[in-house]
Formats: sequence, C-alpha cells, structure tokens
Amino acid sequence: MQDAVVAFLSDPANHGGQVPEQKATHGALVFLLPDRVYKMKRDVRYSFMDFSTPEKRRAVCEEEIRLNTQTSEGLYLGTRPILPGNPLRWGEIGSHPEDAVETVVVMKRFDSTLADVPPNRDELKRLAETVARFHRAALPIEDAEESSAIDRVQQGNLDTIAAEPACDPDRVAVLRERCLDMLDRSSGLLDRRAAAGSVRHCHGDLHLGNVCRWQGAPTLFDCIDFNPDFARIDILYDLAFLLMDIDRRMGRADSNLVLNRYLESMPAEVSGLSLLPLFLSMRAQVSAKVKFAAAHFEIAERAADRRRVANDFLDLAIRYLSPKKPVLLAIGGASGSGKSSLARAVAPEVGAAPGAVIARSDAVRKRLFGAAHEAEKLPATAYTKAAHQATYEEMETVCTRALEQGQSAIADATFTHAGSRADIEAVARRCNAPFLGIWLDLDKAEAARRVDRRTGDVSDATPDVVHRQFEEDWGQIAWHRIDAQLPPDKRAERASALIDQAEMAP
Repeated sequence: MQDAVVAFLSDPANHGGQVPEQKATHGALVFLLPDRVYKMKRDVRYSFMDFSTPEKRRAVCEEEIRLNTQTSEGLYLGTRPILPGNPLRWGEIGSHPEDAVETVVVMKRFDSTLADVPPNRDELKRLAETVARFHRAALPIEDAEESSAIDRVQQGNLDTIAAEPACDPDRVAVLRERCLDMLDRSSGLLDRRAAAGSVRHCHGDLHLGNVCRWQGAPTLFDCIDFNPDFARIDILYDLAFLLMDIDRRMGRADSNLVLNRYLESMPAEVSGLSLLPLFLSMRAQVSAKVKFAAAHFEIAERAADRRRVANDFLDLAIRYLSPKKPVLLAIGGASGSGKSSLARAVAPEVGAAPGAVIARSDAVRKRLFGAAHEAEKLPATAYTKAAHQATYEEMETVCTRALEQGQSAIADATFTHAGSRADIEAVARRCNAPFLGIWLDLDKAEAARRVDRRTGDVSDATPDVVHRQFEEDWGQIAWHRIDAQLPPDKRAERASALIDQAEMAP
C-alpha cells in the first residue's frame, strides 16, 4: 500500500502542479515543495523503531507534531490523512478519519539547516541560548536511573561496533576499556544528577541537521518521537551531540563557544562536566555505528566512503576519552586590553574537549544582577564594592567547579587588585591544578580609545572607568606579561606557549 502512497505523494497533480523533491532516511520519506513539506513514515520495524502498521505510523506522526511544536512555533502545520479510493485523495489537515490509508506530517518549507549552511558566531550564540531555554523548560523525569540507562546504551554501542568487520579489533578494545572505566567512575554522578532533575525529556537527536533557520532564528526540529527512552536523558548528554557535531564539522573553537554560551545560561551544569568526555564519545560512537550500518546498503565506492567516515568517528570517540589534565588560566589587565578576545582564542585548546570554561566577570555580573541581555547597562548598585566582591566570588566558584570536574577554566577579569589575583591563584592550589596568570599590558590612552569604540559588548566599561582603573594601586604584578598592542594572533601564540608549559607541569 505504501507504493501507492509514494506514487500519490510524488505526483505533481496532487500538489497543484508543483514537482516535489524527494529525500529518504531509514525511517521516513520526505517530499519537499516550494512552500511546504510532507513527511511519510516508512513501513519498517527495527529493534528501536516500529512503524509497521498504519495505526503506529499515525500515532508517531501525531507525537512528532506534539513534541516539535514546543521548539518550532509555526513550522509544523499538523498531520494530514491520505484517504482510500482510486485514485487516493487528500483528507483535511488535522482530521483523523478511521479509514485513512496513511497519515503524513505537514510542515512549512524552511531555507536551510545549520548542517546545509554552517552557522556564523551570532547564530551559534543564539543556538546555545535556545538549547538552554529548552532544557530549562523540559520536565524532569521522575525515578530515572541514568547510570543503568547509559550503561545499556554504551554496551549496545560497543557490541554493535565490535561486530562490524571494517573495525580494527585493537581500536575497539581500547575504546571499550576506556569507556567502561569512565562509566564505572561516573555512575554515582549520573544517578545524583538524575535525582536532582537533570534527566529530562530532551530533543534526543540534537545535531546541526536538526536545527533549521526559521523566522530569522536557529530552531530545533525533528526531535526523537518514536522511542521516548532515547529522549529522556541527561541534558548534558543531549547537548553533547550538538557539541560533537560542531566540533567535527566546524572545529573546536565553535564547539567551545556553544559550550560557554550554554553554561552562561545554565551555570549549575558546570558541576556535571566530568561526564562530558563520556557523553561526547558516546555521541561519536552512535555516529560511527550509523555510518557503518549505512555502508551495507551502498554501492562499493560509496560504502568505502561511509566506512572511512565511520572510522573517523571511531577515532574521535577514542580521543574524547583521553582528556588533558585541567589547568586554571587567569587573564588580567585594564578594560580594553583584549582579555576576552584572548580567552576566546585560547579556550578551545585548553584541557578536555571542547576546551576551557570561561568565567568572564562582566558576564557573571550581568547574570547575578538579572540583566535581560548582555548589552543591557547595569545600574551603579552593580558596581559597588560589595557587588564587585560577589562577582569575583561567583567567578571563582565557577572555576572551582570546572576544575573539580576535570575541565580547565579561564578567569577573565581586570584583576587590578592584588587580593583578587591572590584569591584566583588560591583556587588553583585548592583544586591541585596548575595555575597560569597572564597580564595584558596596555597604556591608559589606548585602553580608553578601545573601550570608547566598543558597541553591544557585555562590558559596561567607559573611558572614565579606564581612567579610574589607572589611578588605583595595582601592586606588584608577578604574572606573565604580554604586550596588548601585539596583533591578536601573536598574543594568542605567546599565551598558547605558556599554556603548553603549564599543562606539562607536574
């Protein structure tokens, strides 16, 4: 019967004369028209997905609408039945006749996904904030046993990959040993996070191909609808798919940007970052498994390419489980000296993937005082001595939590008071982590000029603020000094050389 439905959906006569473009996945056929999309579930049954009857397909179509309208308002139009007859005919959108031979999902057509056209930095920031809002709103799953669930998924990944003839058994053995070791060390934290509400009904398939540009914003769509167990997961496991996909497609710097933007909205999640190497590896394993499986249905040349990509994912999965030890980097200097630019430049290369957590005092202050967005100017009460102390203490707390979780951290602040420099160094000592302090040297006139030129920045600093900073007694600065007037790439090179030395410290 689906052959007749496919013929119906392929016929321009049923689309006002428009010729649909067709795309296929393992579970669906998609028919794309200039202004809308029809998605038909395939008559298939896998161990994890059962679309084997019209009733089951209709139910999962309705579930797809229910779940995805939470994140993509206006994109999904509803379900539409295809009615019996010779020829078949359309039913009304939203109707549920009992004699329908098939039910399809109806969507509006969007321009592109973020996998089709890579996102820019602004889109990545908005994407991270969108995911954070979605995770905050998602309902926690009661009585979740996350360690056993993750163990089942991990064992299934390993067994499937090990059975693949194109895999090197030695590499699979390395992967298995590292995974099981990390699972053993992580089980307690997984269950504590579940008990605290971190296991929620998430997207479940959060990669760039499932983020589209809709109404001018990155929009999540096509979440897991066929098996709730795949979506009722730790929110960091959900995020990890996005971080892994960005890391592989676009590079570590963009993945680090998304992680840090997410953590600015979800600061408590810093306390779960020791799980990230395992979660990133598992997401890479799933991608390897899918590519290996797809190779069995391709012609020889395409199959070889699929297996090559699958092995690349396997290598990535192993690398994620070999993180570098954490270090604490503090970057100080007057406003306008380029601290935040340097922090962003070096963060991706510091410590475990996708790089260091950045605790920027300006962003921390905005969060503490409830700023609606980063460019909102705070009142004078946010810059009292007490507010300054609270900001630095929170920044130190974020760095402490990151280090305790095995993730490197970067403290980005002026540090013009000797006590603030001593306090951040003490954080590293308490966490038994190497410390590196970098001071960016810049004269007062140039610092004031740079600050005066800034627009839309999280910092509220003005030229008057810069002048007052230079009137203070900064004390003796023993940190490594870098000329802030060097080109940005030269500043980053010098900082990277110092970071390499810190990471090699005993």
